[in-house]
Amino acid sequence: MNTQEYKPLFKFIRSQIQDLRASEVEAKLDVYKLKNTLENLRSALDYLAADIKEYYGYKNQSSFPYSDKDEKTFKNYVNQKFPNLDRDHPELYETLKDVQPFLHQNNWLEILNKKVNLSKHNTPRISEAENYQGIEILGIADLNNLERDIFIDLKNYEGHGSGNISVKNGTLNITDAHNIVISGKDRTGFVFKSEDVEIIPFLEVCLENIQELSEEIYYHFDG
Repeated sequence: MNTQEYKPLFKFIRSQIQDLRASEVEAKLDVYKLKNTLENLRSALDYLAADIKEYYGYKNQSSFPYSDKDEKTFKNYVNQKFPNLDRDHPELYETLKDVQPFLHQNNWLEILNKKVNLSKHNTPRISEAENYQGIEILGIADLNNLERDIFIDLKNYEGHGSGNISVKNGTLNITDAHNIVISGKDRTGFVFKSEDVEIIPFLEVCLENIQELSEEIYYHFDG
């Protein structure tokens, strides 16, 4: 493949992310499409590794080099797939090394690799992300058409609050309020359960980084 041949793949992955964003708005993230999107992102990396193999005439089967341990482990892995890459093509070696998890905490490549491996036999485990926002009420307030969870915290400097609170026909009525905090719980999207990473922004970061990586790799080819 070349940079032009990657464009349809990247376009397809972006359309998948857009579809996932649309389903997220409806609070129904499609886990099967998520699984396929993760696999397509990982496949794009493996295609890059295959291009390195073909361009330089390496013989071994190749997948994108990965290490979350240290550079020695990474270099050993690279030399198994691309013998003497660090000596013969040091700039390309550095490009591959620069995205490795052992250099970066909470690295996108580490999470992507983990999620693809886990999803081979299972759908990704996700949960809804929630955001709490507090509004202090002093005096009188009416909150209409309540569609989210509401938490009421009565507190002041002595640990007490005051006010008359009632709910009627979907409206929260507060009168004579003193130091009452209303906290609403909004759904803000979906996260991977184990990492607490927001899914849609994560996929966008992966796609952007892989696109940049493909351009850098082909720059070394052209050079």
